[in-house]
Amino acid sequence: MKKRYIPTHLKNSNRRIIYDMIMRGGTFSRASLSRESGISSPTIIKIIDFFMRKGIVSETGSEQHSALVGRAPTMLHFNPDYAHCLGIVTNGECLIAGVVDMAGQVIHHIQKDLAGQDIRQLFGQLPELVETCLDCSKIRRETILGLGLGLPGNLEHKTGMMAFSSLLDADHSANCQTLLADLQQAIQLPVFLENDVNAAAWGEYRNRMQNTRRNMVYLSLGSSFCAGIILNGQLLRGSSNMAGEIGRLCCDPDYTARQDHPGWMEQKITSTAQYSCELQKMISFPADKLAAATSQIAADLALSIVNINAVLGTEYFVISGPVPAALGEPLIEAVLDRLGRLSSNNLVIVPSRNRESGLQGLGAMVSDKFIADLIK
Repeated sequence: MKKRYIPTHLKNSNRRIIYDMIMRGGTFSRASLSRESGISSPTIIKIIDFFMRKGIVSETGSEQHSALVGRAPTMLHFNPDYAHCLGIVTNGECLIAGVVDMAGQVIHHIQKDLAGQDIRQLFGQLPELVETCLDCSKIRRETILGLGLGLPGNLEHKTGMMAFSSLLDADHSANCQTLLADLQQAIQLPVFLENDVNAAAWGEYRNRMQNTRRNMVYLSLGSSFCAGIILNGQLLRGSSNMAGEIGRLCCDPDYTARQDHPGWMEQKITSTAQYSCELQKMISFPADKLAAATSQIAADLALSIVNINAVLGTEYFVISGPVPAALGEPLIEAVLDRLGRLSSNNLVIVPSRNRESGLQGLGAMVSDKFIADLIK
């Protein structure tokens, strides 16, 4: 059956196209937007007028160019401070809270230890953390659109159920709807829950390549091993929300999997990774042992990457987490060396750009929801 054409759908689509163009930053004119987008000038004028009424776009004056004949076009710029988002992410050891502007930049962040707390204790201290973050950032509360909360665990978005990682002393499924409702009531803001690695993957993707690439795999290695997968510009979750649980990759036909235990690859790679980090903490660590541990971690990472590439066809991989950050460039070089033998494909392996990708991803998820509602 042919879908019925609805004019508002085109209007909303045009608004979204122009919003994505202007948020890249810099200055632009109505004419340049029309040329680049292919959208008619009258429609561009209506869209820009709409965005100006919302404070999203401001005029900066006329373009100065000696070659111009006639009236110079009025230049415009995106206002990233027209609204802000809060993000709070945890790896089970600490809480990081930050304020993110609409361009995805973290304006201010604070950190708080979390060791030994369960999920209810974590939620209980979030209202105070939100107020502290707002006070320190000097951002007005009325500009805050909502809070993105990134937790380690397998999240079912439709039901609010989350199988929490043992990092939170809560390795069982729990319904977060009551906890979220209480939190929203306490801070008087909408709250959006997301897996922490998915949030970091989305932040890395938005910050790095959304205008040049559509696919990316974000690998996170610390006390656990998992991934955030971007396919065709969207987070891949899977029917059971287990997409990205690459720690469950298995190359041993005699292995017996258990749902309440880490997977085969996660057990294998994290044991070596934790050992390498302990070596680095020593004042004079044995270089030969560190090199051997780095080589083994690189071998496991390369094996995981090759298998992901074979199934999904993704060629761009970002390696992140405490272990890659500690081992640095030698780990990336060792992974590339292994891949040169394991794969005939042209794979791109890069380290994470920053440690704030989780906050950036959560901020983007909150702002995306706001923009989607705004342009309806």
